[in-house]
Amino acid sequence: MYTRLLSVLSAAAFVVAQCNNGKISCCTSVQQAHEVPGLQDMSGWTIDQAAVQGLVGLICTPLTAIGSGQGCSAHQVSVCCTEDKWHGIINLGCSTLG
Repeated sequence: MYTRLLSVLSAAAFVVAQCNNGKISCCTSVQQAHEVPGLQDMSGWTIDQAAVQGLVGLICTPLTAIGSGQGCSAHQVSVCCTEDKWHGIINLGCSTLG
């Protein structure tokens, strides 16, 4: 029991350490900026601006309860993103975690 608890806490600490400049989110899709149709219209960022920042996360929800047993679902990707547009519809400056 204690071993499992320590394992979960260690994993949570590792994820937090990987995301020190943004927020951890669970996104349905993570893509390169040039793959997102209408990115500039939706985010106000050009493709070049978004590409410099990192990946683009689409349809994201914040991961707020690390260690609570609630993480990303199987069809989501855990990411660290620096900018949230439209309450998670588009997250910019993302990098995958894990």
